[in-house]
Amino acid sequence: MTIQRYLRRTVAAFVCIMLTALLLSTGVSADMGPKASTRIRFEGLEEQQYMVTLLSPEPFCGPHTALEASPDNPRYTPGDPEYPIWEKFVAYEDPDGWYFLQYFQDCSETSEFVWGYLPPAQFKVLLYFPEQDAFVVSAESYERYAFDSLFTADLRSLSLLPGGMQTGGISLHRSYNYLWQILSFFCRMAATVAIELVVAILFGYRAKRQMRAVLVVNLFTQGVLNLLLNLTAYHAGGLLLMIAYFLLEFLVFLLEAIAYAFLLPRYRPEGEPVRRWLAPVYALAANGVSFAAGAAILVVTPGFLLPIPF
Repeated sequence: MTIQRYLRRTVAAFVCIMLTALLLSTGVSADMGPKASTRIRFEGLEEQQYMVTLLSPEPFCGPHTALEASPDNPRYTPGDPEYPIWEKFVAYEDPDGWYFLQYFQDCSETSEFVWGYLPPAQFKVLLYFPEQDAFVVSAESYERYAFDSLFTADLRSLSLLPGGMQTGGISLHRSYNYLWQILSFFCRMAATVAIELVVAILFGYRAKRQMRAVLVVNLFTQGVLNLLLNLTAYHAGGLLLMIAYFLLEFLVFLLEAIAYAFLLPRYRPEGEPVRRWLAPVYALAANGVSFAAGAAILVVTPGFLLPIPF
């Protein structure tokens, strides 16, 4: 069996395995895996005790329900330590008719609110201050904009009305670090291209035109790959990112194997024998090394692609 035929059969078997895995994965419960999240960092309330929730325009959001929509399903009972606070939120009447979904957090210690399991896509922010028995609700509504939506709220100028309800004084701005994602994009590009150039030298592709061909092909394939990985991380989160990384890396291998099989023998030094079969082997080895390095980076430093929590 020639190497070309062996390579074709290996690729075909790999594709069959991947398709089978994807088909089997459709039977897995849709509730598995990471879920979208909303995170809000509060500034200026370091000396205050306060509770935070998100109000929803709908009475249902995943497993979360408003008590009005499900009176027989209260999340807290009189024996729970959080019951008095829960009662306060339940009794709150939003001027726009938005719903309390029975989920809240004490953010006094962390200055951070995290709704990590199916948060409402559109929401208003409601704060309760037990010591003043006061509510503050955002005048505007906000929307999740990414799989992990990060916000910051500056409340240093907030003045409370004891025993009252205040609308306004809360303004959120997005905290997603786009600059870091751009920098990580170019860092990954540079690292990947460097790895594949080193592997090319080890495979004997040292001619200037061969090195230039490897560089040009890599800039295209790795640019598309890393751009798609950034978009996947932004919109779909870590689990789908790893799946996409595996599939996209395989497609990159196929593209590079075809390109190298055509270009590298063509640009070989004069007198060197034609070894067209070696190009796909090089593409497989180079992408295997870069894939392993990239996967290790994602595991060790997930912030290299995913948003860094506050």
